Amino acid sequence: MSGNKQIYQEAMKKAQRCTKTENWSGAAKIYRTALGEFPNDVEAMNGLAHMYMRLNQYETSIRIFQRVLRNDPSNIEVISQMGEALEKTDRPSEAIKAYLRAGSLYTKSGNTDEAVKIFEKVIVLDSEQVLAHNSLAQIYVRQGKTEEAVSELVRLAIIYQERGDDDKSGQQIRGASQLAPGDRRVKAAFKAWDNGVSIAASQMNIAHLSVIEEEINPAEEEGLNDLWDELTASALEDDYGNPREETVQVALGELANILFEDDEGNYGETSMNKFQIGTLVSQALDMQTQGQNDESIAVLNQIIDSGYKRPAISFVVANLHISQKHYDESEPFLTLCLQDERYAVGAHFALGEIFQAKGEPELALQHFVNVLRVIDLKNTTNENADELMQLYDSLVSRYIKESDSKETMSFVQSLINFLSSQDCERKIAEARDRLGGSVTALVEFFEVPKSEIVLSSMYETGTLLKRNMFVTATEKCFIAIQEIPAYLPLHMRLAEIYMAQDNIEDCIGKYMVVAKVYNIRGNLTQSISIYQKVLEISPMDFTVRKNLIDLHLRQGGVDSALNQFKILAEGYYQSAQVERSIQKYKSALKHTDKSTEPRKWRREILHRLGDIYNQRIEWESAIIVYEELVQDFPKDDKALLNLSELYFKLGNSTHGINTLNQLITLYIKQNNKKGALEILQQQAEMMPQEIALQEKLGLFYEEMGMKKEAIAQYDILGELQLDAGLPDDAALTIQRIIDIKPGDVSSYKVLLDQIMGGIY
Repeated sequence: MSGNKQIYQEAMKKAQRCTKTENWSGAAKIYRTALGEFPNDVEAMNGLAHMYMRLNQYETSIRIFQRVLRNDPSNIEVISQMGEALEKTDRPSEAIKAYLRAGSLYTKSGNTDEAVKIFEKVIVLDSEQVLAHNSLAQIYVRQGKTEEAVSELVRLAIIYQERGDDDKSGQQIRGASQLAPGDRRVKAAFKAWDNGVSIAASQMNIAHLSVIEEEINPAEEEGLNDLWDELTASALEDDYGNPREETVQVALGELANILFEDDEGNYGETSMNKFQIGTLVSQALDMQTQGQNDESIAVLNQIIDSGYKRPAISFVVANLHISQKHYDESEPFLTLCLQDERYAVGAHFALGEIFQAKGEPELALQHFVNVLRVIDLKNTTNENADELMQLYDSLVSRYIKESDSKETMSFVQSLINFLSSQDCERKIAEARDRLGGSVTALVEFFEVPKSEIVLSSMYETGTLLKRNMFVTATEKCFIAIQEIPAYLPLHMRLAEIYMAQDNIEDCIGKYMVVAKVYNIRGNLTQSISIYQKVLEISPMDFTVRKNLIDLHLRQGGVDSALNQFKILAEGYYQSAQVERSIQKYKSALKHTDKSTEPRKWRREILHRLGDIYNQRIEWESAIIVYEELVQDFPKDDKALLNLSELYFKLGNSTHGINTLNQLITLYIKQNNKKGALEILQQQAEMMPQEIALQEKLGLFYEEMGMKKEAIAQYDILGELQLDAGLPDDAALTIQRIIDIKPGDVSSYKVLLDQIMGGIY
């Protein structure tokens, strides 16, 4: 069907102008006008699809892109955009197919720079996508970028080796060797392949690239290695015990000084004096030295039974029970010690040992993680304390939900080994520093099996990032991620590198993947934190904001969720998606009762809903909202005023004037007569034909003693009443003027007689 070419051309020009001013919804509407003339026009369909992308309506964009491709199957830009839309709708396999097609077409057309960008998007979605790595390698060879080409070939060799295809793995290495025979990465990869060992591991073991050797101080490397050696030191050193054993020594030292302390009443009311307690403590310690543990426990219990509740005594008793494997008897004494910061670490460690011995790994894990928590909190700022608590809680929950007993016990044993190593408190502080001060990175550090890679990779990539050495930092991240893919802070570091390069798409893509994994792991705090990072970069990403709302609600953060509801609703409103805006405000209303300030939120949301309905001239809906507001908040002057105006607009003067009376009464009670007068004047000016309103203003002038103004207002009112065919009402109004005693009272009396005589 042939349409009107002039209408089409004019619509296309208007759509382009709307696009320049970022009026996406307006442009979309105009593109539809153009398609009304020529339904299969590729340029108009493409423009419309792009507008829907801007409006985050990706499914609609995909349908339009499919129509375009039926008419123009080799349209590279459309195929690329379709890949992006598919990625946004969580369809990675379909997105990869689209991106691969677009990358191939860009390569054939000679636009290799765009092809590289497309193939890199594929690798973000699937790091083992062979075709993408192979295509990148070929492009880099043609561009003379040997280092990048070698990197891709080595990655391909790793992928094929891990798939068990040694022949293809060898082909990639030989290809890399031809390009850069002296490259240390290639040599290390060839040696590993030839010996049948992990090529990926070889890339971690090779010497630093020359650029890193020049930039990183050898002393810093040595310090890093020393730290790892300390972190993995054996827990069985002769001169050091675990936290329980160390705490026992603290308790014994404290008890040895009882006779020299002034602690009257500090440990409860006791029937013994200080000398009696000191004597019994000495007896108990002597018995313990002689191996008479049961007798020592009995003597110490005498002190406790007297009312003397000292944690040091409870801890010693608990330790004696543990030494005899009387685990159930020791637990109550250790529980008493948890409240004392001097004994909390030792008590948690001892309880962890007890539950480990009893074959209850989940309870053991909780207490060993609490040891880490207490130690780590000493070195944490107050602003990070809540985050740290939530992360450690999440760590425990994840093992309880997702791991079997064997896996949990293995992690418990690794914690015992670390906590039993010498100077572990200092090691935790230093590890945090090496990991960039990240609370998350430190907590997750304790979980990974290859912790040495974590320390070195996080430290090196952080250093390279600070020095703007992005290519090398990216390479280091990729290699480390291949070794320890479950360590999410490394993925976060990669996102930071992308961001530093202004590679926004890849940065957001990486953040989104990490956020989903944290969500699956039950670490809602970290998911929320990452979504907030994404929204700082892309504040109009409605999907992310909806995800953030869901997480806040799941975590019980209703106030935070309501704030995000508000931002989301306003985002929809600004992008001309008013119905969605209204829906989100209504959804938010359902959660206000559970917030910390329910009335504040309810009032704010209802006001915004009423305002939107008012602007859309949906006055009946607006009245329902404002009636609800006035019922809940009878002193809300703004709600009363808006409701009064709406009643007048719909011709319901009685309700309008009654509501206005409520407002005036409110102002008078607040001793704000000036405000009441201003409101009446404004309303009378806005609605000059409203008789009831004009009468109200006249009466208020009269009550205020403003005779001149009252007379003028009654003159206006009388004329309105006569014009409306209400002579009796007009007569009463003129009588009011006469009662005020104006200067020309005789003329008003004549007028009154004429009205009464039926002349008017």
